[in-house]
Amino acid sequence: MDFIPELTFVGYLLISQASPGPDQTLVTRTSLAYGLRAGVAVSLGIASGAMFQALLVCTIGTALLASSWKEVFCCLAGAWLLFLAWKIWPRKSNNQGNITEEGVDGRNQFSYWSLYRDALICNVTNPKCTLFFMSLSAPLLNRPHSTAYTVFIGCLIVGTCAVGWILWAWAFQWRPVRLLYAKYAVGIDRLFSLGLLVFGISLIYVAFIPNAAS
Repeated sequence: MDFIPELTFVGYLLISQASPGPDQTLVTRTSLAYGLRAGVAVSLGIASGAMFQALLVCTIGTALLASSWKEVFCCLAGAWLLFLAWKIWPRKSNNQGNITEEGVDGRNQFSYWSLYRDALICNVTNPKCTLFFMSLSAPLLNRPHSTAYTVFIGCLIVGTCAVGWILWAWAFQWRPVRLLYAKYAVGIDRLFSLGLLVFGISLIYVAFIPNAAS
């Protein structure tokens, strides 16, 4: 059988993970600050969110984003990213001084569940992610296909997200990168926070400014 379209689809999904966005920001920052296990927790949260995205893509995604609910959806997504930006921004009370190449000392400062939950909500409330999945899967789903094939495409989305983000988290365990983060943690965290701030404001801008997305 010819699986070239599906393999191309997976390839584009993996490549897209290198582009700046809320998911990439969360995985990168968490992996640097807390280590591989925390990065995996965030990666699995994003993959779980991708289940919702895949469900939208394969069912009512286009209708939802074309409805009047789009503005509400974008505002909620933007507000969540602004909250994450505030959460990541370094504070004097943070234990930044104990960061090493192994991660942050004092593991009681976070829980894997909270990291998973934040990543899940971040992905679920990302309409740009839904649009991306829709546009990428359209050539596959617009041709005659069975229900089983639709489920297969959805599984490809979720599986590729999980594997791709776990590999991304693993890549940031390279010792020179971790030592660099350990030295400049406050400044790097501020950059990640500002990145989420920009993404959040852009979503709210799309919701309130007519034709901003065009």
